[in-house]
Amino acid sequence: MLDIKGDFSKVESEFVSVCRLVERLQIISRHESRSGEATIVDVCNWLKMKISEMGIFLPEIKKITDFYTIETVFPDGGVEENTEWLIDKLNIITKMKCLPIRNDEEPGIDDWFDQRLHTNGFLREEIEDFIPELVKVIEFPTLQTRETKINVSAIETKYAPSSQSHHQEFVDIPEQSCEWDNFKGRDTALMMIAGMAIALSKSGESFKRGGELNVSAVARGAAQAINRFGAGVDVTGRALENLVRDALKQHTSKLPDS
Repeated sequence: MLDIKGDFSKVESEFVSVCRLVERLQIISRHESRSGEATIVDVCNWLKMKISEMGIFLPEIKKITDFYTIETVFPDGGVEENTEWLIDKLNIITKMKCLPIRNDEEPGIDDWFDQRLHTNGFLREEIEDFIPELVKVIEFPTLQTRETKINVSAIETKYAPSSQSHHQEFVDIPEQSCEWDNFKGRDTALMMIAGMAIALSKSGESFKRGGELNVSAVARGAAQAINRFGAGVDVTGRALENLVRDALKQHTSKLPDS
């Protein structure tokens, strides 16, 4: 059976980019830390500490190519070259205080680009051996059993301890954009999303670009709020962006003063 997207997902499931690694550690910290939520800067500094402690064992840095193959970034280099590259990138993230956006995203005022941090990373198996804290149970909400057809793959993770054992295992699903099929109340829900997106854009210049609503920035702001107050559900701005665009496309003209 031909399953093109399935083949892409298989490759993606074997790979963890530097950005995804930092995001995942922050998500786990959000649910486990007793001393407060770690920032992106905290995660980068913690990674540098781990590298300092165990640098000789740092896995090779890999990359996903345009042909969806995983290749070694420094085929002739040793641990030192891999370590120097990663620490240099972590220092840049620390200086910027946020992760870079992808090349196809609309930049906000404080956004920056470095596509290599999205395409370079590690084999999942190797980085989980290096950082055992990554191995956790990820459970998905019960939306799968409801009549409302929501693409639950877009809800990246829901962390919960295993009810079957004390051993914890990490399961991850590649990020997809949110897509809603028809269900009762769908139009009302989309209109509410459009209205809240417009309200958020009017709350500060960081949600605008050239005086107009910046959909990418609004989606990221909404994702941050969901992740902070969403009782264990974690999403990314990229996962919400298409949903916000769809809501604005269908309902902006129906909203007053939009």
